[in-house]
Amino acid sequence: MTNGPGSAIRIPTGFWQRVILTAVGAAFLLIAVVELTMGTWDARILGVAIGVPSVVMIYRSPRLGVVVDDGGITNRSLERTRRIPWCDITAVDPAGAGSTAPSTTLALTAGDGERIVLDSLAGYATTDGAARLERTRARIEAVLAAHRTGCADCAHAAPA
Repeated sequence: MTNGPGSAIRIPTGFWQRVILTAVGAAFLLIAVVELTMGTWDARILGVAIGVPSVVMIYRSPRLGVVVDDGGITNRSLERTRRIPWCDITAVDPAGAGSTAPSTTLALTAGDGERIVLDSLAGYATTDGAARLERTRARIEAVLAAHRTGCADCAHAAPA
């Protein structure tokens, strides 16, 4: 479903999830600034320990999501960015997000059997969320199928 070489589909994390994560990061950054200005060394160490992850959270929250392009899928979560080439993907399936709240996301199955959960797409298990997730799955599967038909290295892996 990409529009030719070099084009990409960006599938962001839900708007309110990004807003809440950015606000939480800002609140912790405020606590860190207070700790840094307290004057004692333990408060400064605590301020740095809280401040650095807060800045990372504020920086990465607006960029959370999945990017689908001709080369593969890029999963951007709070912790890291992971690139999965199309030739390594054998299936796209719904999955639990692994959190205590009832949430769902998509998982990729790699050729070696590794299951890669796209945690940046995790959302609460609502009717609207399920429909959005199914549309996202269909888009990813369409690009995967198009890749398989044009790739000599993994065309044999296309399902029958």
